Amino acid sequence: MQCLVDVYEKIQNEKIEVFTRSMKPCDAATVEVEGEYGIFIDRKKITNKQDEFMALSHEYGHCKSGATHKLYSPYQLIGQHENRANRAAVHEFLPYEKLINAVNKGNTEVWQLAEYLDMPEQFIKMAIDLYETERY
Repeated sequence: MQCLVDVYEKIQNEKIEVFTRSMKPCDAATVEVEGEYGIFIDRKKITNKQDEFMALSHEYGHCKSGATHKLYSPYQLIGQHENRANRAAVHEFLPYEKLINAVNKGNTEVWQLAEYLDMPEQFIKMAIDLYETERY
């Protein structure tokens, strides 16, 4: 799965540390300390490469957008940061032009786009929703 290779390359190139740790509430989390980022991933909760890409691309989105918050932050702020992280992940790993090029080549169903782009269907759906919102 090329998209997983891509996310690991970006993480490595930006010198973001990835740590394996068991976590009860989630499968992955990002921590920022003095402008440096670390991603924690619970490998016991990651069942396949699609899940791993979804988790790591989202956490990379937190790093890219700077959208991190304290654990006790209000839900509204947490929601805003989660949306910002998803938006950054989509823009980074599936730019609008790449999605449109895939559609123009006859891939019009989500499963076709996922297969053609070698990405999880969930990520394709998230990208379509985001770009529909941004275009209107």
